[in-house]
Amino acid sequence: MLFVALRKQNEKMALIALGFYVLEVVLLAVSRMQAFSLIGISQEYVIRGPLNYLQSMGTVALASMDFVDASLLSGRHLLLFPLL
Repeated sequence: MLFVALRKQNEKMALIALGFYVLEVVLLAVSRMQAFSLIGISQEYVIRGPLNYLQSMGTVALASMDFVDASLLSGRHLLLFPLL
């Protein structure tokens, strides 16, 4: 919808905005993949018991999920709004 509305004004700006929204979708998908990997790690943890490598994998997945949420996704509005 935004692409169609902006294309009438300026096609280059509409393509840039569309690119930012595609980037946002990719970043959201990446941040959710770590959340889903935590489910598998947790299931293995329950089956096999407390192993050090499972603990490490869970910690890394959680830290990377927090990194994507905090640093990359919170600043997405800073990329698009100055252009509009």
